[in-house]
Amino acid sequence: MGEKAKEVLKLQFDKRLRLEFHGARITSDAGLLACRELDGVLGLMEMAPTYLQDTRGGKNVNILRINVQYREQDEEYDAIQLGDAIKQREARDAYLEANPVYALVRRQREAYELGIPKKHFHTYTDWRLNPVYKKPDDYPDNVPFWEDDWFMMEHPEFYKEVYLGILGNEQLDFRKVPMTKDGKPNREIGAKYLNYKSLDTRMERDQYRLDNPDPDEWGVFAGIWKTTMSEKRKAEEMTPSEKWREYLEEEQKKFREELPG
Repeated sequence: MGEKAKEVLKLQFDKRLRLEFHGARITSDAGLLACRELDGVLGLMEMAPTYLQDTRGGKNVNILRINVQYREQDEEYDAIQLGDAIKQREARDAYLEANPVYALVRRQREAYELGIPKKHFHTYTDWRLNPVYKKPDDYPDNVPFWEDDWFMMEHPEFYKEVYLGILGNEQLDFRKVPMTKDGKPNREIGAKYLNYKSLDTRMERDQYRLDNPDPDEWGVFAGIWKTTMSEKRKAEEMTPSEKWREYLEEEQKKFREELPG
């Protein structure tokens, strides 16, 4: 190559070449084209979603978005201030009823604030907003309102994760809720029990239990009464000797069931 064997190789700039820089002549479009050409070679934009992730909390972002978008409705709702707490609640409820979208968004914001998982949002808003699950004003005072219980029985995952876990409510006693023999909610039995409670005389009630064995059997299971009306009538019609014989048969049956193997 012409250099001596032990001499270090040096690169020198050819002074015959001349470079001139004209920065003012580079337009923004030209700069953008250069970036695009570079990205076409390196593929930076294609790799970005893989290596660049937004670590901001979605909860706060969504709450802020709702606050901004529905600021006017929030101000109108908060402006409903009455001296009477009951009248104020009724007036605010009327405002939400007249603005159903805002009512839904309020519950969604509430779900974000409580930290409810997104998969339960629909169930939560339905539970909070659906008038079916709100006790009517004319509902009888001497009968439990079961819609909440039926709802939780139909949504066991929501009941466990949200109702008990996040909201911290006490466990519901489903044993006293009208249901089928296999433990499924039964609104028909509940409706019949309401009819039973609406009857005035003891005779009417006893006859109703005889004519409707399903709520009668559920009443025994729920501990409302000790025996079904049909069994009670049968016992009343039996002679003392027949009652004694039936008692012995039941005791023998229990004894056989308790025998090992």
